[in-house]
Parts: sequence; C-alpha cells; structure tokens
Amino acid sequence: MRCIGCDRPTDRSLQLTTLFAHGPLLAPRLCHSCLSRFCLITGATCVGCGRMQPTEQLCSDCRKWEHQGRLLHNRALFAYDASMKAWIYQYKGLGDYRLHVAFQDLIAARLRHAAALVPIPSEPKHFELRGFDPIIGLFGCLRLRSWLRKTATERPQAQKTRQERLKTPQSFHVLASEQMLNRARQITLLDDLYTTGRTLYHARDALVAAGFKGTIDSFTLIR
Repeated sequence: MRCIGCDRPTDRSLQLTTLFAHGPLLAPRLCHSCLSRFCLITGATCVGCGRMQPTEQLCSDCRKWEHQGRLLHNRALFAYDASMKAWIYQYKGLGDYRLHVAFQDLIAARLRHAAALVPIPSEPKHFELRGFDPIIGLFGCLRLRSWLRKTATERPQAQKTRQERLKTPQSFHVLASEQMLNRARQITLLDDLYTTGRTLYHARDALVAAGFKGTIDSFTLIR
C-alpha cells in the first residue's frame, strides 16, 4: 500500500487492537511522516466538544450551549491547525476526492463500538458542485444510516462569521420513521469539522423532535 500523501510505501503497521476489533479492518493510507503533519487530539479535552485544552472542564462555548439545554457530547481526532486547514480545503474546497481515505483506518478504530452512525448530509447544491458528499467519503468505510436530509441555506457555513453560524436556522429533516429511529438506543452524528457546534446541535434537535428517545452524541474528524 502506498501513501496517498507522498506516494511512498506506508510504514504504519496495523495495531493489535485493530486486528482483534469488531468491524472493518483497514490498512493505513498515510505514512508516519505524512500523518505527523497533523495534530492528533490527545490528553485533556473539553468534556463537551472534545477541544484539546489544559483541563477537562467545559470550554466557554460549551458552557453557553449548556445554558441553552442538554449538552451534546462530541469527540474528534485532530485539532484544526494550519496543516489540517490546508488538507480540508484540498479535499472539500478543491474537490480532491482521493483524500477521502486518508484517515479511514483511524476513524474505523475509534468508531468500532458505535451503534447507529448518522452522517451530516451535504446540501443538494453542494453535492452537485463537488460531485461527492465529503462526509460520506470520510466515513463511508462504516455502516451509515442516512436518516437526515439538509435543505439549502443562504450561504455555506465556511463563508459565515462565527455569529452568523450560530444564527443559522434549522435546516434538517428526518427521513426515518419514529419506529425506525428507536430501534437504536444511541445515535452518533458524524461530521468533518466542529466549529461552533451549530450544525450538530440542529441535527440532534431534529432527531429528538422526530421522536428519538435514546442518547445522541457526535464524532468529528476535526475540532
């Protein structure tokens, strides 16, 4: 297997925890050198959103969400630094779909015990422009439940200020029946990037409004 970052042979071996885990067995697609460009989230994180920080207390953003209702528990793989910003721009902004497999071995290992995995869908116009759904691409190695549809919004989240993102109106519709939803006791929402949390909270609220009675958390590639 060759690294999709530098085209050299990948030098990362499969871990024993992966070999004996339930779920898909995926070979690494980035070598150690290319993977080391990105900052894996380790150590203390905010117990709400998963942001890397000195303590495990709620960050200021999550304290605001907590005041508005039940907190959404999110975990992520990487910090949003310059290297990851460049990578996500190449993948989503430039439409370099070959990058969708870059982190699938790490994603599969982290989500191997998850129950119902529900991806955040692309808006139809964004899908038409890119020709692919970036979230389905990132998490497509896993069994996904396409239970959400996203209607068109005025502008993409990436083009909005922080305050504009927080004011984005609800745009999710639930496609699954209440009976189907409640066959699962837990839902994990999947997205590429957690910034303000607005998108994930809207998705959570839509599922609750549709009658889901279990617990909902989320997982993102980046925080």
